[in-house]
This record gives sequence, C-alpha cells and structure tokens, in this order.
Amino acid sequence: MIFTRKLMLSTILIFCSIQISLTQNIDETIALADSIKKIGQFELAQKLYSRVLFFDKSTNKANIYLSLADCYHAQTKYKNAEKYYTYASFSAQDSLLFAIQFKKSVSQIKQKKYKYALQTIYSLPDSLCEQSDKTRALHLATIYFALEDFNKAYQYFLSLVPDTALAARKQINQIFLQKKHLYNPNPNVVYYFSTIIPGSGQLIYGDIKNSLNSLLLTGGLGLLTIYTSINYSVIDALLSVFPWFFRYYQGGATNAEKKAIDKRKEKRAYAYNQLLKLVKPYF
Repeated sequence: MIFTRKLMLSTILIFCSIQISLTQNIDETIALADSIKKIGQFELAQKLYSRVLFFDKSTNKANIYLSLADCYHAQTKYKNAEKYYTYASFSAQDSLLFAIQFKKSVSQIKQKKYKYALQTIYSLPDSLCEQSDKTRALHLATIYFALEDFNKAYQYFLSLVPDTALAARKQINQIFLQKKHLYNPNPNVVYYFSTIIPGSGQLIYGDIKNSLNSLLLTGGLGLLTIYTSINYSVIDALLSVFPWFFRYYQGGATNAEKKAIDKRKEKRAYAYNQLLKLVKPYF
C-alpha cells in the first residue's frame, strides 16, 4: 500500500517536472523565434514557430499563428501566410483581429485573389477607429482598382484626402478622368487593326520599329504568296508560302495584343503608384 502511494506520488512529480520543463522550452523557443524574426531571419523563425505550434497544447495560439504568418509573408509565401492569418483570426481579440484581417487582405491581394480580399475587408465591423477606417478605405481602393471598378476605386482614393487638399484631389480626378491612364491602349482595338493592316496595331501604342517589321515581313510574304500562285500554281502557293504568311500575320496580331495588355498594365501600375503618393501624406 505504502509502495503504491510512493509510486503514484513519484509519477505525479515526474509528470509535473516534464510539464514545467516543456513550458520553459516553449517560452524560450518563442523568445528565440521573436528575436530571430526581428533581425530578418524569417525562414529560421518560421521553423521555430512551427515547432511551438506542434508542442504547445494551449487553446489560444493567435499570436503564434500571427507571427508564423508574418514570416511566410516576408518570404513572399502568400498562400501560407493567408492560411495562418486565418487561423490567427479564429482566436484573436478585436484589437488584434482587425490588424490580422488587414494583413490577410494584403496576402490575398498579392495572390490576385481580389474578391476574397474584398470579403475579408467587408467582414470587418462598420465602426472602426479613424486609422483603421483609413486602412480599410485604402484596401478597398486597391482592390477595386485591381478589379477595374475605377468608379469605386476613385471614391475610396478621394475619401482618403481631405476636402482642403485641393491640389491632391485635382490630381486624383485627372488620373481617373483621363482614359489614357487607365484604358489605353485597348488590346481589342490593337488586335482588330493588326488584322486589317499588319503593323498598324503597334502604332497605336507607339512601337514604330515592330510596326514596320510586321508590315514589311507580312506584306512581303503576302506578295510572295501572290507571285507564287501566279507564276506556278495556287496549290504551290498554299503549300509553300501561305503557311508562313498566315503564321506571321496571325502571330503579329496576337503579339500586338499581348504587348498592348502589358503596356496598359504598366500605365495602370504607374497611375496606382501616383495615387498612393497623393494619399500618403494624409494617411
């Protein structure tokens, strides 16, 4: 009987000592991960936070999930970052939850998951502090700009600038009202013109060199196709020259369309950066 009691007591003491040791190890690991994260060693910090999550059986892990998500985000692993921001949001208090949701929205924007980012922002309560309200407006402005809903993007960008900042508001108006900043060149128009007159599509966005190349190459192959059909036979022309003509004719129009898409993306990126510069002093 006495032996049994001693055995039970020894077992309890050993168990308690293991738990205390494990807790100390977890606390030390968190402290180490935090210090490593501060100096920018995100991959190593990520591994340490993951270890803590594996061994720590506590119910509230919001801060660990948040730190782990931050590490993934810093490594541009936005999918993993979004995942752990979501986990962090499940057990976070309101003050921390808002910051998590904003970070989650950024990770979704980085993945071009704009509609998911929109859902994340709209999940926030209507009533926020002034700074959080501005942050929400900036996120919505960014998301709607990416979704090409420029009317809503314009409203949110304008809301970030006070009525007294007349010069900034005027510049925002100009960016959104002048179509050359957001809509030109139109890829459909470029493709259409390129199919009518090879090389004309490139002229729309100012690529004179490739425009002349396309016109001369396609025109030359077209003339060679006609020459071959007249001097030899239509079948010879169709079998020998026409495939090359059609390849460069179709390829020229397709390439012009792709270049127009890239040019428009560049213009929109420039316009977006200009908008950020205009609202930054008031943010």
